[in-house]
Amino acid sequence: MNWQDFYSVVIAPLTYWEMPEHRIFWVYLITAWLMALGVYLLVYRPRAEGVKLNFLAYLFPKNIYFHKSALTDYRYFLFNRIAFVFVLAPIIVGSYTVAELTEYLLLSGFGATEARESTMAVIAVFTFLAFVAYDFAIFFTHYIQHRVPFLWEFHKIHHAAEAMTPMVAYRIHPIDDLITGSGIGLMMGVVYGVYAYFYGGMLAPITMLEVNVGIFLFNAVGFNLRHTHIWLAYRGWLGHLFISPAHHQIHHSVDPEDYDQNFGAMFAVWDWAFGSLRVPEKYEEITFGLGEQSERYHGIWRIYLMPFVDLAQR
Repeated sequence: MNWQDFYSVVIAPLTYWEMPEHRIFWVYLITAWLMALGVYLLVYRPRAEGVKLNFLAYLFPKNIYFHKSALTDYRYFLFNRIAFVFVLAPIIVGSYTVAELTEYLLLSGFGATEARESTMAVIAVFTFLAFVAYDFAIFFTHYIQHRVPFLWEFHKIHHAAEAMTPMVAYRIHPIDDLITGSGIGLMMGVVYGVYAYFYGGMLAPITMLEVNVGIFLFNAVGFNLRHTHIWLAYRGWLGHLFISPAHHQIHHSVDPEDYDQNFGAMFAVWDWAFGSLRVPEKYEEITFGLGEQSERYHGIWRIYLMPFVDLAQR
C-alpha cells in the first residue's frame, strides 16, 4: 500500500457522510431528522410541560452529545474504522465468495440447468430475497451474540453506551463485526449463488445509489433514530411487522431483561417467531447502558481489551 492509499484509508471515516453504503450518509441523516421533526411537532411540543426546547436543542441535547460515553464513541469510530480496513475487512466472509461456492456446489451436485430469463419480476424478487437474507442475518447473529456467553462478552460493548447517538451504531467490537459481517455475507451469498445457478450468472439487484433498494430504504426510514433519545414507536400490527426506533431503544435499556428483546433490524417477524418481540405500546422513560458496568468501557483500549480480560477471569 502506497502513501496515497494509506492516506485515503485514514481520512475515509471523515467522508462516510457522502457514501450511501454507510449508515451516516447524509440522506439517511436528513430523513431521520425529518422524522424527528414530526415527533417534535406532533408529540413532544403538545405534551411538553414547563420549558419547551427548540427543535435543535431537542434533537441535539448537550448532556447526551457531550456525555463521556458519546465522546468515547466518536474517538472509537475514527480509530476503529481505520483499523477495520487493515485487520477485519480481509477476513470477513464475502457474499460473492459464498455465491461462487454455492453455485459450484449446485453445479457439482445437480449438473447444469438451462439458463432462465431474468425478467424484471425475477430481479425484483431476487432483490427482495437478498434483502430478507440481509435482515435475517443481522437478526440471527444478534440473537446468538446475546445467547452465547462467549459472544456476549464482545457484544456488550455495544450495550455499554449510556448516551444514545447515531455513532453508537459503530460502537461494535471487531469480533462482533466479524460475526455480523460474515453472517450477512453467508446468507446473502447463498441467495446470490442459487440465482446464479438457475439464471446462468450473477444477477444485479435493484439499487438506489448503488445500494440494494431494500437496504437503502431501511437506512432511510429512521435507522439513525434507533440510537437516539427520540421515541418513535410502531404499535399494533405495524409493530409486529417492523422494528421501530422505540423497539431498539427498549433493547438498549439498562434492564438486563430488555437486552434479550427486539433483536431485529427491519422486520419484527423474526422476533415474533423466536418469542423475543416486545412491541412498545406507550412511551417509556429508558435509561441506557449496563448500569455500573458501563464505566468500565469508557476508552478506546478498554473497548478492545476488556472482553478478553473478562473472558480470562471467567
